[in-house]
Amino acid sequence: MTIESANPDIQLRASTGYVDVDIAYGGGFKSSTVEYRESSSDIGFITLVGQTERVADQSRGIQIGFYDSITPGQYLLPAEAFPKNYYCRYFTQNGDHRMSYEAIDGTLTIESFNREQAFATGKFSFNAKIDDSAPRELFVGTFDIRWVDDEKN
Repeated sequence: MTIESANPDIQLRASTGYVDVDIAYGGGFKSSTVEYRESSSDIGFITLVGQTERVADQSRGIQIGFYDSITPGQYLLPAEAFPKNYYCRYFTQNGDHRMSYEAIDGTLTIESFNREQAFATGKFSFNAKIDDSAPRELFVGTFDIRWVDDEKN
């Protein structure tokens, strides 16, 4: 199943899975909505998103991105200079306004990834600076996101 995107370069797929965050700013959380997105151009970039249910039009989540040539392994955050080939971010969503806080240090571990079958699993542990006057915040969790195969449903 493909979901239409406002950006023709992005292919959204009906997705299933989870992002479970054990340690986070404001307390751990579990995603109620996940997305597996793939750029459809020659870029070959995968974006995974796990977001909490909106309460009073507010939610939070984790976004993970990497090139489709990534192999299982542990990757230091943030990625080295251009081309940036992977990242982790914590975000807050208030209505249509999203604030993202990118990892300033930590690790992204890809345990399994298969572009053809559209799934990725792994874990993350990173620090992000939420408030310039406060110390950095730790985020630790796991993810397993895959597209839904219409032929099996």
